[in-house]
Amino acid sequence: MHPFDQLVRAAMREVPPYVPGTPVEEVRRRFGLERVIKLASNENPLGTSPRALEALRSIERLNVYPDDVNLELRRRLGERCGVGPESIVLGHGSNELLRYLFTLIVEPGDDLICAKETFSLYRHDARMLGANAVEVPLRDGVHDLNAMLTALTPRTKIVILCDPNNPTGTRVSREAYRRFLNELPPEVLLVVDQAYVEFADEDAIDATLDLGVRPNMLVLRTLSKLYGLAAVRLGYAVGDPAICTWLTRAHVPFNVTLPSVRAALAALEDHEFMERTRANNERGKAYLYGQIERLGLWAYRSAANFICLHLPVAADRAYLDLVRRGVIVRAGTSFHLPQHIRVTVGTPEENELFVEALEQALESWTAASPA
Repeated sequence: MHPFDQLVRAAMREVPPYVPGTPVEEVRRRFGLERVIKLASNENPLGTSPRALEALRSIERLNVYPDDVNLELRRRLGERCGVGPESIVLGHGSNELLRYLFTLIVEPGDDLICAKETFSLYRHDARMLGANAVEVPLRDGVHDLNAMLTALTPRTKIVILCDPNNPTGTRVSREAYRRFLNELPPEVLLVVDQAYVEFADEDAIDATLDLGVRPNMLVLRTLSKLYGLAAVRLGYAVGDPAICTWLTRAHVPFNVTLPSVRAALAALEDHEFMERTRANNERGKAYLYGQIERLGLWAYRSAANFICLHLPVAADRAYLDLVRRGVIVRAGTSFHLPQHIRVTVGTPEENELFVEALEQALESWTAASPA
C-alpha cells in the first residue's frame, strides 16, 4: 500500500474514480474517423456569444491577479435574480460552489437527500466527506418531492433539487414545489441546482423568487450552457447574504479569472445570441422527438438542452456503438439509468448525424437480438 493511501479518509474508499469525458481527438484516432461530433456535455452547439469573444480579444494584460471581489458582475447577476450583489457568490463553475458548501457544513454521518437518477456529483461530494447520500428514485422521471420529505431524518442537513433535472431534463410543477417548500423543515438547507433553467418554459420554477421567504436556501446557476462559456468555467450561487458570506470565506483566492468575468459581462448583454440558442434548441428538440418516435423509441420530455433516451440495449453498449459511428453521447450508467443515453441538442446537421448513427446502431441491435 502506498503511504498516501493510509492518509486518505476512509470515506473516500466508497467514492468512484473520476472518469473524464471522451475527447474528440481520441475518438478520431481510435476509430480512424474524419468527422466526430460531441453531444455529451450539453455545450452550446452555436458556439460562444460573439460579444464575449470580442471582450476576450480585448484583454491586453494577464500579468496581474484578477479582481477578487467582482462587484460589477455580481451586481449584474443580482439584478437578473432580484437580489443585491451581497447575495451572489461567483465560482469556477457552480460545482466549485457546491464543494465549498459541503466543506462548510457536511460532517461524517450527516445525511444528504437527492434524487437517485440525477447529477452524480452530489453523492460523490457527500461521500467524499463521509456523509450519507440518501437517493430517492424519480417518480415518472420527476423528483418525488413527497418521498424526499419522507426520507428526512434528524441527520439530514441538505436536500438538493436539480431542476430541470440532469439527465432526464424533467422539471417539478410549481404546485408540487410550493407544497414542498412549505413542508421542508427550516433548519434543512435546500439547494436548487438550476444550471439549465434558461432553456425551460415559462411555467418552470424560478427558485430565486423564494429566497425572501426561505433564508436557508441556495440556488446554483451557470454561464456554461446558454451563453456558451463552458471553457472559461463561471458559475454562481444566489442566496441569503449570511450564506454567501460563508461561501466567500471558504473560496480559493482568485478562483474566478479576468477572462471569465470579461466574457460573462459581455455575454449577459448578448440577447440576440441567447435567443438564437433557445430557438435552435426548441427546433432541435422537436426534430429529435419526431425521429425518436419514428424509430419506435421513447424519451423523457425535456425542459433543458438535452434529451434522455431509453434504448433496447445497455447504455454502455449504446454509447460505444455510437462513438464508433462518430457521435459522442453520455451513457446513463453513472445516473443509475442503465438503458438510457443523454444526447445534447445540437445544430440541425449534428442532430441529423446523431439520428443517422442511432438508426444504424438500432438496426445492428435488432439484427443481433434472438428472433
